Amino acid sequence: MLSKLKVLIVEDDFMIADMSEDLLVAAAMSLRHRRHGSSAVSLGLRHKPDLALIDFRLADGGLGTEVATRLRATSRIGVLYATGNSKHVEMQNAEVRPASASLTRPKTSCAA
Repeated sequence: MLSKLKVLIVEDDFMIADMSEDLLVAAAMSLRHRRHGSSAVSLGLRHKPDLALIDFRLADGGLGTEVATRLRATSRIGVLYATGNSKHVEMQNAEVRPASASLTRPKTSCAA
């Protein structure tokens, strides 16, 4: 029996986080999510996810790139950035913003 892929969602927009969670659970993945960078890093270091779905700008003012850098320093975690601002995807630099991939998602106005 194959084990579930473990995914960490780092997203400050509740609607996007809930939608992502619903899609990943439907795909039989085990997941956790956080809105703030520091708690996301702590959770990631503790549970060692296989993949992190990370927003560029977080609720605490932090950057998703900082979360990715800290998680990648201790594991081979895959990183997928998701952002409502296509300029973030264009700015991606593998050395500064380590990611396996990036995607642009619709902007929402529900972020707290």
